[in-house]
Amino acid sequence: MVTSNIMVFMLIITSVFALTTGDLIHVIVKEGSFSDTMTVSLNSTTRRIFVFTAVSSNPFATHVWANETNHNASKEHPVVIVVEQDQDILEWSIPLIMETHRSSGSVLFNDTCRTLCNSNLLSGNFNGVQNFTVSLSTSSPDNVTVNLKVVEKTEFYLATNQSRNISTIAPGRPQQFLYKPNGTKNVGIEIKFTSNQNTCFTAAIQKIKCPVYLLGELFFLDGIRQTIISNGTIRVNGGNFANGFILVFVQEETYYLCKTENRERAIYDDLPVVTIEIKETFTHDEYIYIPLIVFSCIAAFCIVHCFVFYYLEKQQQSKLLSNNNTDSDHHQVENKVYEETNRSTGNNNIYPEEQNNQTDRHQDENEIVEETNRDHENNAINTEIENDQRANKKFWKTVDELCKNFKENKEKAHSYFSHVTNIAIFYGIPVVQLAANYQKSLNETGDEDICYYNFGCANPFWILSDFNHVQSNIGYVLLGISFMVIVYLRQRIRGEQQKGIPVYYGTDYAMPVVLISEGILSACYHICPTQKNFQFDVTFMYIMSILCVLKLYQKRHSDITLSAYWTFAILGCIELIAVLGMIFEKSQNYMMWFLVIAYILWIYFTASKIFYLRSGLTKLKEWIMSIIRESSYTQINEIAERPKRLFWTIVVFANALSLVVLIGAIVLFDVYKILDFGTFLLMLLMGNAVLYSIFYLFMKICIHKEGISLQAGIYSVLSLVLWGLALYFFFDKSTYMTSSPADSRSYNHECYVGNFYDKHDIWHFTSAVAIYFTFMFLLCLDDNIADKDRKEIYVF
Repeated sequence: MVTSNIMVFMLIITSVFALTTGDLIHVIVKEGSFSDTMTVSLNSTTRRIFVFTAVSSNPFATHVWANETNHNASKEHPVVIVVEQDQDILEWSIPLIMETHRSSGSVLFNDTCRTLCNSNLLSGNFNGVQNFTVSLSTSSPDNVTVNLKVVEKTEFYLATNQSRNISTIAPGRPQQFLYKPNGTKNVGIEIKFTSNQNTCFTAAIQKIKCPVYLLGELFFLDGIRQTIISNGTIRVNGGNFANGFILVFVQEETYYLCKTENRERAIYDDLPVVTIEIKETFTHDEYIYIPLIVFSCIAAFCIVHCFVFYYLEKQQQSKLLSNNNTDSDHHQVENKVYEETNRSTGNNNIYPEEQNNQTDRHQDENEIVEETNRDHENNAINTEIENDQRANKKFWKTVDELCKNFKENKEKAHSYFSHVTNIAIFYGIPVVQLAANYQKSLNETGDEDICYYNFGCANPFWILSDFNHVQSNIGYVLLGISFMVIVYLRQRIRGEQQKGIPVYYGTDYAMPVVLISEGILSACYHICPTQKNFQFDVTFMYIMSILCVLKLYQKRHSDITLSAYWTFAILGCIELIAVLGMIFEKSQNYMMWFLVIAYILWIYFTASKIFYLRSGLTKLKEWIMSIIRESSYTQINEIAERPKRLFWTIVVFANALSLVVLIGAIVLFDVYKILDFGTFLLMLLMGNAVLYSIFYLFMKICIHKEGISLQAGIYSVLSLVLWGLALYFFFDKSTYMTSSPADSRSYNHECYVGNFYDKHDIWHFTSAVAIYFTFMFLLCLDDNIADKDRKEIYVF
């Protein structure tokens, strides 16, 4: 009865069309045959209608194609295919015109296939019988021959923990499948795709509704989608697709959407075999359970370490006080001896301090006389040797000699804390806003090519598409707070020490602010990681590298404290170079060589200015003359073993190592294409921080035999081990932002720990602890000389 009504309806529509056009159109209605190839010939006066009736709960795919040699279908006179079923209708044409990014603008396909979206099947109101018609018509005056085949899709339904191979994906023949969850609706779903060859196709997840968007602009306005070359993964919240979803595959006509090279090469002759695997991941409660465990462990470590450090500091302070009391008693005994000696000789009014001052003044006067006499001598060689001997005696300055303007420099150091805090606030607010807009755009469009996630382990939660990579940055924040508490405890317990290395707590407080800011900005970056916002993740790493070098330099150069204004002005220039290097991707080689030249000049500056021990060389003329004078010492072979020659040899060696770091970074960046420009710049800064630390330790331990404290030794070992582990996970990349999203997706890894965290998450955890122990190492490095008189602590 239903079939007869459909036929009558089609005849009425055809008759009306014939009356309006003045031509008689012959409508040929025929019962269709499933799974058989039917050759259909038609023209502008002939229309073919095939009626199908089936008792099946599976949908049917309509495959229509034309032979390349014996058909007349053209772009001007295509064959129109219309499939109708109840309230659902689907229409397309042969040749199928697809707009592409090729220079030709479009491409024609003569092989097409569609699956009708059956509303009754999707809604669950299916009565057991399917009736539908396939109508073919054309405006061509000549006969057009096409082939028609209607096939039942027995593999339309996807199931959990089952793999499915698909070999019928091609341009013009998109495939669609239905998945409905069996268990709870709050379970997350992971859909993994693997292709047997490198092709380019798009996988999309849409809500269960008709029509299903297969091609065109509407396809890009619904659901979640991503481009894939060899493999890909889509993870969804159970709540977003609680009733299931429709999975759609579309093979692209070229590599344009998947690669940056050979973008116009046609690939529709390559038919891939795609394997689909669906599995359940986490429930809503498990998403909370795992991060809470991690948070609790890190917080417990921070609390325990703060208590242990407080106990050790109290013990150390008690020891320092007892040593100071002993020294004070010894000093009083010496004063009594001096007093008795002076009484016996009649010098009752001369105290040891005054006697020492008089002796020093007398020595200074003698030195001035000697210098004046030497200037009038005729023997130039003897003059140069004697001057060098005098310089050799005074070369190793002490910390006490440089403790001038300590309060002023202390205020300069304290400004670092306020500057870093202000920069973190005003830099972080737009970063948070931009990251929120990225996530909002991703949620609204569903285009997962926007962000470079590790889709193999990107666990969505709430509005976040990659919750685990955002949450794993909590270690930076908690450990930063812990280090700030430790600095506060040390300042309260020790106060202002009159012995040992002078301490500027301003830089100590700035370091944890940088660590906390790094965690927050790294979390913002991982909301939607791209090459364009990579500077969010590395900006405070730049600052951290500079602060570590500055902290080490302040330990032995208390008279020179670089202003925070100048420091952050230099960092601003570094950040500008980093941003330009990321913007001009294709010109990064020029940016790199520009940076190399600036880097070499900076090395020369630091070797001749910052490491130079004599103060007062502020004028350019004096600075240049001092360099020439120091270089002239190399002409005298007799002083090869003296401290100054040894010091400058070490400086030259350290700068040579710095150049080795530069060359290694260039090789990784330009030859092996391992590093992006931001990482290349970060490697230079961190490499120099490491080299300066080695220089400091060498001078402290090997040259001046000071050794290091037990705490510093433990922290150094822990930091080195954790840095090695962290770098291993860092360089085991799961994304490549310098390539296309589809190509980057080929490097994705599965979760590494607990099916929740991947290797980059482990990098976050290990690097946070490594930085924390590095800060502790810098803080406790000179604790073993805290009770040593500053006149006995040398500068280097």
